[in-house]
Amino acid sequence: MNPTRRNQEIVAELFEEEIELDHLEETSLKVKRLPSEKVAVGLRVKRAGLRRAPAAPDSAQVYTIESSWTRRIEKAIRATTRFFLRTRYAEGYWWAELESNVSITSEYIMLFYLLGRSDPVRERSVVRYLLNEQRVDGSWGLYYGDEGNLSTTIETYFALKLAGEDPQSLPLVKAREYILRHGGIESARVFTKIWLALFGQYDWDKV
Repeated sequence: MNPTRRNQEIVAELFEEEIELDHLEETSLKVKRLPSEKVAVGLRVKRAGLRRAPAAPDSAQVYTIESSWTRRIEKAIRATTRFFLRTRYAEGYWWAELESNVSITSEYIMLFYLLGRSDPVRERSVVRYLLNEQRVDGSWGLYYGDEGNLSTTIETYFALKLAGEDPQSLPLVKAREYILRHGGIESARVFTKIWLALFGQYDWDKV
């Protein structure tokens, strides 16, 4: 199928769904007000019913809750789709900066050491970046807002040592303490153990 034609169809569907959703939301908000005396009678009846036996779940209420979630999910899907359509280049591709956690940066240092291609000048800027990303408790996170990840911290700690950082420096001491508090290497993920085994720091038979 022609990609341009398909994108046009997607946009048309989005507009149709948005119009339908707006109409449903407006309809659901139009609640009729009851006279105060009818409200009072209704409350007395409801309270009396509650004293007699617990009421069964109202199927209409359950449906309303499910519909509310469905609308929120559909709204999120439409917003996401609009974002991708808006950020696509005219030629039909997407381009943006690739961001990742410090594991990738640490593994970059380790890989270049294994290949014998270390660049001391570039390493200094990498070290500054890694130290700037360290959390107060000495750890490094796996994702934005993470409270600290053991495997990520082990890899970053080892990479900093490879790059020449003093193991007795405060950042590395705090990182080592965090690692030991959270189970050490044995509690790390298998990929972390593989990296350490490549440097002779972990037994291959235990990977």
